[in-house]
Amino acid sequence: MSKREARRRHDLFMETINRQRGSVPTAVKGQTFRNAVDAWRSAVAPQLSPATVRQRESYLRTHILPRFGDATMGSLDIPTIQQFATELQRAVSPKTVINVVGTVFSILRYARKCRMRTADVSFRDLTLRSVEPSERPFFTSEETVRIIAAAKDPYKIMFALPATAGLRAGELLALTVPDLDFHRKTIRVSKSAADNTRVIRKPKTKKSNALLPMASNLAAILRDYLQRHWKENDRQLLFPNPSGQRLDFATT
Repeated sequence: MSKREARRRHDLFMETINRQRGSVPTAVKGQTFRNAVDAWRSAVAPQLSPATVRQRESYLRTHILPRFGDATMGSLDIPTIQQFATELQRAVSPKTVINVVGTVFSILRYARKCRMRTADVSFRDLTLRSVEPSERPFFTSEETVRIIAAAKDPYKIMFALPATAGLRAGELLALTVPDLDFHRKTIRVSKSAADNTRVIRKPKTKKSNALLPMASNLAAILRDYLQRHWKENDRQLLFPNPSGQRLDFATT
């Protein structure tokens, strides 16, 4: 063992002893959990999707930093994180507990890569309540047909596309006219609009890119929409807002 590693293990050992005695170890400069969060925000967060960053920032602001912001990295050991998760489940769902704790571990993983002194702890060391699948409400086929039939454009086609092609909301709002191939009867999904900013970007993963079949009844509704209701815009968006950029639900 090198002298540097020996000092690291000694410090972790003393942190455990001090915590058992009820004293709080002094954080080494640049070694608090908040320092690790700042490093993660600078180097890792820009590589993630905006939706993922917003979710993790919410967990950090609401649950994590108030509890661990000024804590030493080595103090986030198995008992500490287990107690945090146990207390958290009294206020939020089991799924949220897993997501919040997962955010803690994502920070700790990057801290280790930055050679910060961290305790040896992982998800498998914790006991967490399992997530029970809940029954999700849905429209029946008959209800879906009635909704589409009663809707007016652009909402008729906006309801028909998810119902027949399985598009997500972000994918729907990012569709352009060139994405529709009436000859081959296909719909190309290669981008998505962020759920908060509506900024159009590439999908989160390559698997999100897809070439979907265009059913004959959907093709007929699309042709009618393009001929009678669609408005020309510079970006060729299928559902532009009045300014020609993108559909804004708050103004329609």
